Amino acid sequence: MTTSQGKNAPKTIWTKHMVDFLLDHYSNDQTADIATQLGLSPQYVYGKASRLGLKKSAQFYASPLSGRTNGTRGDVSRFKPGHITWNKGKKYTAGGRSGETRFKKGMASANQLPVGHIRINTDGYRDIKVAPGPRTWVQLHRWSWKQLHGEYPNKGMTLFFKDGDKLNCEVENLELISRSELMKRNSVHNLPKELADLVQLRGALNRKINLRSKNV
Repeated sequence: MTTSQGKNAPKTIWTKHMVDFLLDHYSNDQTADIATQLGLSPQYVYGKASRLGLKKSAQFYASPLSGRTNGTRGDVSRFKPGHITWNKGKKYTAGGRSGETRFKKGMASANQLPVGHIRINTDGYRDIKVAPGPRTWVQLHRWSWKQLHGEYPNKGMTLFFKDGDKLNCEVENLELISRSELMKRNSVHNLPKELADLVQLRGALNRKINLRSKNV
């Protein structure tokens, strides 16, 4: 471990008189002038002012002392109080041939997917677009069931994929069962013993991980 060998600058001790002087002058005086009066560098003064929550006043920023203006610089280009802009109250009208490239009411975008398009959603099911618009997608297996039976499954009922493949949306592969029956079929007890033991072990491990995360 190396030492500074006395090369570090001595720590500044702020006396009550110095702090009071800073409180009285910081908001309206230049920091460099305050630093000179206190015999410190401007960096020390800025740091102490920041710790005390001191800010420059609006009057200071508007004055030549801030260095932002000499009192008259920029007057020609600044808006005056009560100034009225040239386009106030005027309606914008595009000129030239811009009207030829703008979207018209009811016009579909070039990348809009057509009705009947099928996609795979984030849950791994097939969706089908049944009408124009962004929110007109339904699950394909439910849509196929409706086309045959005239309505979607009633509340409390669900469609089960007989072959276990939720991408196979043929009506012949769908079975209408209750949600309680679905829970029984998906129960771990219906799995082979080796797989059921693995699923239960994984659940126990996840519970331990979640408990440890909460404690941390």
